[in-house]
Amino acid sequence: MYVSIFTVTAISVVRYVAIKYPMKSRDILSRRNALVVCALIWLVTCSFSAAFHHVDDPKNGKTIKCFQKNKEEVLPLSFILVLDIVGFLVPFLIMLFLRVHHHGELDCVRRVFFPRSLRVFL
Repeated sequence: MYVSIFTVTAISVVRYVAIKYPMKSRDILSRRNALVVCALIWLVTCSFSAAFHHVDDPKNGKTIKCFQKNKEEVLPLSFILVLDIVGFLVPFLIMLFLRVHHHGELDCVRRVFFPRSLRVFL
């Protein structure tokens, strides 16, 4: 789930860079940079998973099953807040910021290239 969220966030950043800096985007958005970003996304997500399994470590030789809480204890609030903030809130705020600025850039382009009379039809 976190990989999907971070990937959509990365795609939003790529779209913003391509619109904001169209001439520089070919240099900034290279295959190497895309591979580095994908590797970082997977590294961050795997570290979240490892941290979750460390916090919810089963005792007495139990096996770990996917999507199953292993301890009877409640997970620490600080751990849940970090997962929620880093995994959901930060990507949401990044995408919101980029979308607002992306919309502003497109409005400027529309005003320059499309006169007022043509805007009625668009």
